[in-house]
Amino acid sequence: MQNCEQIKIDTGAKAQGRWTALGWTFLFVALGCSWLLYSGKDWNWDLINYHFYGPDLLFRDRWRKDFFAASIQSYLNPIAYVPFYLLVKFEVPDLIIGGLLATLQSVNIFFIWRLSRAILPAAASTSIVAVATLLASVAPLFLAEFGSTFNDVLTSILVLWALELTISCQSKPASTVWKTLFSIGLLLGIATGLKLTNMMFVVSLGATVLYVLIKREDARHLTSGIGFLTIGLATGFLVTHGYWSWKLWTEFGSPFFPFFNGIFKAEGYPSVNIRDIRFMGGGALGVLTMPFEMARSEGWIYAESPAPDIRFGFLMVVAFAATLRSILEKLFQKKANAVNQKLLAVAFFFISSYIVWMFISRIGRYAMPLWLLIGPLFVTVAFLRFNKRIVFALSLGLVLMQIGVSELGRLSKWDPVDWSGKWFDFDLPMEITSEAVRLITTDNQTMAAIVPSLNSKSSVTNIVGQYALGFGGDTPPRLKELLSSTDARPLYLMRTISLANNNPNNNDVEHSNFRWANETIAPYGLTINEVPSCIYGALKGKQAIQHRANELQVGYKLLFCKLHRIPLEKQTAAETYTSRFDKIFEFWEKLCPSNFSPRGTNTTIVNGVLARTYFNTSNELYVVNETMYASSARSLEANELPKLNIDMASPENVQCPPMPKRRYLK
Repeated sequence: MQNCEQIKIDTGAKAQGRWTALGWTFLFVALGCSWLLYSGKDWNWDLINYHFYGPDLLFRDRWRKDFFAASIQSYLNPIAYVPFYLLVKFEVPDLIIGGLLATLQSVNIFFIWRLSRAILPAAASTSIVAVATLLASVAPLFLAEFGSTFNDVLTSILVLWALELTISCQSKPASTVWKTLFSIGLLLGIATGLKLTNMMFVVSLGATVLYVLIKREDARHLTSGIGFLTIGLATGFLVTHGYWSWKLWTEFGSPFFPFFNGIFKAEGYPSVNIRDIRFMGGGALGVLTMPFEMARSEGWIYAESPAPDIRFGFLMVVAFAATLRSILEKLFQKKANAVNQKLLAVAFFFISSYIVWMFISRIGRYAMPLWLLIGPLFVTVAFLRFNKRIVFALSLGLVLMQIGVSELGRLSKWDPVDWSGKWFDFDLPMEITSEAVRLITTDNQTMAAIVPSLNSKSSVTNIVGQYALGFGGDTPPRLKELLSSTDARPLYLMRTISLANNNPNNNDVEHSNFRWANETIAPYGLTINEVPSCIYGALKGKQAIQHRANELQVGYKLLFCKLHRIPLEKQTAAETYTSRFDKIFEFWEKLCPSNFSPRGTNTTIVNGVLARTYFNTSNELYVVNETMYASSARSLEANELPKLNIDMASPENVQCPPMPKRRYLK
């Protein structure tokens, strides 16, 4: 009878805890909507490039119509972007779309509350749990993605949920723990299928599960536990990425095309592994300095835009002080406070995830669960050494400081745009939308977001952008089909001009934009006869309220110019001219693989300059007046390389040159 009463009490307490968490979550949603109104909707680069395009590829079966329409991101799993795509297609007002996205993303706050309650001491009041959750919610990257199409802030829900289940394994009976382990694997598998970069959490949370199982008294079931975790992981991945992998395999011969092509070697694309390492650097020492570097109001520290975060540095200081005090207490044989095992498990997950992240990408968006966990971890560690009032005051003070730093650092969405009724307000010419056409793009920003507005029989290809497609004998078969002279559909070159400088009608910009276009596209057998034959389109908006003082028009001007084929002898001459320094390019790639990766990038002519741009390392080799230079993204200078005889296969006494130093950007 007593056991039954205890079960009722425990069940009632859990139910009350859930309702409390939900209540506070709704409060945070209300506060978040205020931020959403202030910060505007986000026309981030990825949205314009592939977030809106991917679902259209899926639903309108564009596999044989387009080829790299959104460059290398064309074939990322689009399932997470489907709700947004459908809401836009059904012309739901943009503010409602943003509110729905934000409400879904607020589930992160629900799990942060529950994790805070789990790792804080039982004596912690509701106000302490609330301030821990509030400290999590002011994470700059969380606010920057709030209400946007980025799926990092969506899949983080699954990771946090899996973490909560993991720490619950410490008290689960052996007869039911296998269900929890399967569920953990299922959640991680779903998250990884939606976004492959979540594989880092498979490693760190998998290690945390092992840590928790080893701590249990019945650790003899470790092998079976790992088995259930693995089965759940495989099931979840198949649910969200199984169909997509199968489709990529049947279309290209690789389940992750074009990524991991050094392994799968899909036809029509270089056999290289694409990996974004733009933020890498600093070595092992960076693991210790990054928490303090993140406090700077500069871009390209751990995010493209400034996202100053002072919370991590404070967490490091408090954790160091708490650890030092525990060591001293043991040395002097004083009684140390017992540490919550759930706190140790969460700390183990945080540290292992952070280390993995530091050594594989250092891209802040990919570590969203960590930035949210800083809130409960800081408050809990502080609670170990201070009384409730001091902890509350310290934590609330840190919240206010973080808000102030974010405001001073002009934290915003990636590309904030005012609410206008429609998420996109494209103004496209009828010749492009009503007729079946072939569009060729040569910009890094492919503007593939226009594809859902095109005729279902149109085709789009990005031949030179983030990664240049081959020409001549290296032309991918699908590109040959799309450029075929027997195809009667009109062929246009689409160029994109940013309106960020509030200069939408500058014809000089337009002419300079096309001055070198013919040299770029000539190796593919194409040319523009006359610039005046171009037709125009646009995607226009105004900057969000946050930046209203500037009153700048933002968006893009789109130019569509008719293309024509050039004689074969001219195409061959263009191929020869473009390839004339390839041996030198290849020499430097072989000598300096850490600077110029991936190796074997195709040569292009950009603004009249022969160049190879390396996606992995964001570096570039280019030739001016027969001299080759090496430059880095965001650098103000370039290094001149030693002149080499083009016929020398292996020049002696040549060393890999230092790359120009990259800048952080204000």
